Amino acid sequence: MFGKALYHACLASDEYQRLWQQYGFEVVEMIAEDGDCTGRTVWLAQKQPQ
Repeated sequence: MFGKALYHACLASDEYQRLWQQYGFEVVEMIAEDGDCTGRTVWLAQKQPQ
């Protein structure tokens, strides 16, 4: 990117879910490899009241 090497990594689905919980979020919806988003995985999470 702009003449520099770019690296992208992802976590496993269960690791994302663990992190959402750890920081007080609830997963509303997750769509793996969404065809409407060029095959990207989409997470929708909402911060829970404390």
